[in-house]
Amino acid sequence: MSTPEFEKDPRPNPREVVTTKALTVWIAALTVYVGAIFGRTSFGVAGVEAIARFDVDASRIAVFASIQIGTYALAQVPTGILIDRFGPRRLLVIGAIIMGIGQLILGLTTSYGVAIGARVLIGAGDATAFLSVMRLLPFWFPLHRTPMFTAVTAAFGQLGQFLSAVPFLWLLHATGWTIAFVSLGSVVILIAIVAAISVADSPESAGVYSEPSVEKDEPALSIGQRMKLALSSRATWQGFFIHYAGLHANLVFIMMWGVPMMTEAMGFSSAQAGMVLTINSIAMIIVSPFHGRLSSLSGRHRDISAFVLSLLHLLAWLW
Repeated sequence: MSTPEFEKDPRPNPREVVTTKALTVWIAALTVYVGAIFGRTSFGVAGVEAIARFDVDASRIAVFASIQIGTYALAQVPTGILIDRFGPRRLLVIGAIIMGIGQLILGLTTSYGVAIGARVLIGAGDATAFLSVMRLLPFWFPLHRTPMFTAVTAAFGQLGQFLSAVPFLWLLHATGWTIAFVSLGSVVILIAIVAAISVADSPESAGVYSEPSVEKDEPALSIGQRMKLALSSRATWQGFFIHYAGLHANLVFIMMWGVPMMTEAMGFSSAQAGMVLTINSIAMIIVSPFHGRLSSLSGRHRDISAFVLSLLHLLAWLW
């Protein structure tokens, strides 16, 4: 009797069922994303203190948020290429370390120029987090589950905003700028270590599932060809504008002008301003799973759902 070339792996395939290992990988990667949001929004609650520390006016403080978001945006395509080449695990770990170093520098310097450079590092590291988590999901979870896990990832990422609004703001006022930002940088580097231990690019690379090798004879596309395919896709632009419409106003509020406006112009206390940001985070966490379910059900009509939700968002801001 001939011996079969391979036998079916008796362990469950994470691409067909949700396994404990898949959840472990996702939670570890999600922790990096929470840390990225934490670092991204931490400066937004420290705007008043930053004016005093760097001895600049409000317009120059706005450069901090602009430079970080600009770096984050410009780094998206190179980060995607690097994830394709080196895998999401390496990019998560390296990105978290870069973010942590940026926060450490920001906490130690009193130079405006050096602080701007630190925010560039934070933006570059931040760019790796969400893309890497999104790359992991289809490798570890059934495809029909990925919209829900995408929504839940985005939702729980907002815990980073909560950490900025409550414990970080308290630590900033209790201990001062240096201890607060150095502590934040240290936490993010610890998260990088957790990701290095717990995250794997795929079930095969983690050794929890094996598939028979299949010969593939597909021509490799150049970076230019891949960019052309992406930019010519209707789905790319649809996703871009949905992302823009859904996040723009909220990000301006939480990352730039929300806390200074509430505390300096509206007379809110720091605790009240933190409560507003916390309520915003809680609301996003609660509704995101429903958005994931709506996305799954909408199918080709996701653009209509996004338009209606954006309209509701606009009406809420006008109110």
